[in-house]
Amino acid sequence: MKNYQHLLKDLKRASERARVKINPDQKLSLCMIVRNEEKYLADALKSVQDVVDEMIVVDTGSTDRTVEIAREYGAKVFFYEWNDDFSAARNESLKHATGDWILQMDADERLDDSLKENLRVFLVPSDRAIRYQVFIRNYMSEGDASSILGHYMVRLFRKTPDTTFFGVIHEQIFPNTGIITIPPESLFLWHLGYENLEAKSKKINERNIPLIRKALENAEKINNMDLYSFYAFYLGSSLTDAKEANKWLKIAIDSFPNPDEAAHIPVAYVDYLRTFYYMHDLEGGIAAAKEALEKSPEMRKYPDFWDFYGILELSLRHPDKAIHCFEEALRFSNSEQDQSVFYAARNSKIGGWGTYLNLAMAYSAKQDQAKTEEFLNLALEGYPGQDKEKLLQEVYSALGETTLVEAYLEKRLMQEKDVNQYDLKNLSNLYLRQEKPFEALMLQTRVHGPEKTIESAFDLGRIYEMSGRRELALKTYSGILNLQPENFKALLQKTILEWIDQQLENFDDAHFEQLSQACKQAEDWLLLGEFCLQVDALERAANAFKEVLTQEPGHYQAQLHVALLAQLQENPDVAEKLLQELHETHPERPEALLQLGNLYLASQRFAEAENIFQQGQEKDPKNWYLPYALGVSFSGQGRLSDAEKQLQKALELSPEQAEVKQFIELIQAAQTEQVTG
Repeated sequence: MKNYQHLLKDLKRASERARVKINPDQKLSLCMIVRNEEKYLADALKSVQDVVDEMIVVDTGSTDRTVEIAREYGAKVFFYEWNDDFSAARNESLKHATGDWILQMDADERLDDSLKENLRVFLVPSDRAIRYQVFIRNYMSEGDASSILGHYMVRLFRKTPDTTFFGVIHEQIFPNTGIITIPPESLFLWHLGYENLEAKSKKINERNIPLIRKALENAEKINNMDLYSFYAFYLGSSLTDAKEANKWLKIAIDSFPNPDEAAHIPVAYVDYLRTFYYMHDLEGGIAAAKEALEKSPEMRKYPDFWDFYGILELSLRHPDKAIHCFEEALRFSNSEQDQSVFYAARNSKIGGWGTYLNLAMAYSAKQDQAKTEEFLNLALEGYPGQDKEKLLQEVYSALGETTLVEAYLEKRLMQEKDVNQYDLKNLSNLYLRQEKPFEALMLQTRVHGPEKTIESAFDLGRIYEMSGRRELALKTYSGILNLQPENFKALLQKTILEWIDQQLENFDDAHFEQLSQACKQAEDWLLLGEFCLQVDALERAANAFKEVLTQEPGHYQAQLHVALLAQLQENPDVAEKLLQELHETHPERPEALLQLGNLYLASQRFAEAENIFQQGQEKDPKNWYLPYALGVSFSGQGRLSDAEKQLQKALELSPEQAEVKQFIELIQAAQTEQVTG
């Protein structure tokens, strides 16, 4: 039977493109330049295919499926040889566009579904060169709403005979008159290209920075200081070396004739302040902030400038000055702003939850508990998304505050009709941070249920024991018993820890009687028997394993332990017989075979041990213990060279095994003695 799904897909696309459009007499062309964008391109084209009248895609050298995807969506594809000039490629796309209007997009951008109808509203008939600034929402970290950073760029414009792009990188539209800003609530684009910051940084270093330097040279040659300042700003903002970035940002600021007339200068000043912070020159940063306000009074309108100015003051332990700065950031973020093409503080952090957190830190430095709590709560409430874990980490590192966060989360959980699992998780983690494992366990049962919670609790208890925190391990095991009183494993671990804390020499009859009475299932008796082996209570261990085998006669692990007991009680023949029978009954399981090999080693029956461990190695070639045991077997037979080879193999499989390294050294020393002797 043939599959016609691809035909249905084509039919759906055709119907979407055929929908009645607003302002149908105004033809809209999508213009894109692409190269190896198979990851992003389909979603970009899908987001606009029913809005635009034609899609122009200029490919600059793709080696993946980019061109094929573009054609699948009905785009007109043209080819242009890349020459390190973004404007030239953009102008090539304009050359092929037949529309009255141009929508410029990159492959990693999307038009929001809810705003599709709005886009064509702006296509008003006119002979003028209208340029619309569109808000771009940048995801700086994949799926993290708190990382969204916004800025404006001209992306929708009327095509006139003299419309062109200029600049080899960070290209601009010319003529740049008639610019109108569209409010974000009316139209915006999503940009995903910053999600992979490592790849983005590599692209900046390998491609962008050389092009920016080239643009700088060209601007200097034609003595265009506006452009020179513009590209100096982009170079400084792209460099990772703080000292070098500081130099170029200063050049950008000083070389522009009138800073209040340049949209990029305020952002340059903000980045300039950051370089002082990373250079650990806080006083220099404060001086630069004061200079900015003196040279460019317009700087006072920028919330991101005030926010970072406040961080510098707070870092110098000037909480009152920092509070003034953060309050200014809030004031101007809530006032009407000029819609600058470079204004990048339009996110929920600057002038929002991030500034509230900074105010909480400043008031904490003043030891003003009430104000600290007020602004911390505002930060927590304003943080986007349900999971506030990232913000809480900032709170812990900045304020060391746990009690206020605990009260906030507990209050939210009490008020919520539907339990927020993120709040439960964060409060549980906070309890663990405060060394309250019992409270954390009680909370986790509301999310995961008792079984999964108990499993996690045992892991936590072992971690506490390994780190020497027995009192916390005791609390954890007590918490498990509170959830499940019949849990023998928790009772056993709790009893052992209490015995250790009481520093008793021997596990007395009362302890054994208490544990024996608590045993209900075969697995309980098995745990008790294994513990008895550890404390050399061999008769009690034998009784425990007998109980296991009474309940489950074929219990493999219990039979292994019975064989071990026979060996410990100096009955090697009995142990050997039991292990041979167990291996014959369960040939698929290796434990009996390995235990038999160890029995032969203990009895110095090295040739028989060799045979056993070779069988094991054939079944499990990646188990480091098998070549180690073979090395011991060969050593016992005087075959030192063979022993060393096997031990080296064991070390390759598990390099951290110290006993293997020590044994190799002993073998090598013995071989040296043979030669010299």
